Formats: sequence, C-alpha cells, structure tokens
Amino acid sequence: MVNVSQSYLDKSLAPGRNVRCRIIADEEVYTDADIISFEFNDVVHPDDMTFGTSCANRFQFEIRSRHNIPLTAVIRPFIGFADSPDDDGNNIEECALGEFYITRRYRKRERYSVTCYDRYDIM
Repeated sequence: MVNVSQSYLDKSLAPGRNVRCRIIADEEVYTDADIISFEFNDVVHPDDMTFGTSCANRFQFEIRSRHNIPLTAVIRPFIGFADSPDDDGNNIEECALGEFYITRRYRKRERYSVTCYDRYDIM
C-alpha cells in the first residue's frame, strides 16, 4: 500500500481530474510530452504459484526520445494530478510507483518500448 496525502486522494477522486505522468530513467526525465503509453500492473504472477516464489510489479511504457536509455537504468515512474489542464507542474500532487529494472527494451528510431519489473530484496 502506498501512502498518499489527502490532497492527492481528493484530486484522484475528483470528476474531470487532470492526470500527469512522469518517468525518470537514471538522470533523464520524461513527461507527458514524451510519453506515448504508461502501463503499471501491480503484482503480476502466474495462475499457479509455488512456495518460495515472489510476485513482481510490472511497468511498461513507450516514449519518444533521442537519448539512450541503458539496460542498467533504474526506472522511477510517477503518477500525479494537476489542478488544471494547463498546469505547468507547480501544483501537481505525485505518487511514486517504485523502482523498476529493465528486462526488455526495444528502440526504433526515436521511439522506445520498455518493459520493467521491480525487484524484491530479501534482507
């Protein structure tokens, strides 16, 4: 469960809400202007689970970028809600969806298609 502020919760439930997405890939920041698709699937697992396995969250996205995204990049997606459709980013309430690691990356010219999974560390 992710803890969010009351303001975030109110904006997420409001009719006509203004959704904003942001992706940080190492040091590069991609916003709605760059993002083609943004899909977060929490707890992806097969129908049959065996003892000792874990469930992973999957994040898939497509962006337009001239920058190289290395396979070792840590991907940090955010979803937020703005006060208005033309908000320049000053009044956006965001929620981090986690840290993800690239498992598949495909590039065709300036279009990237990336699949990532989070990692569960046993301490």
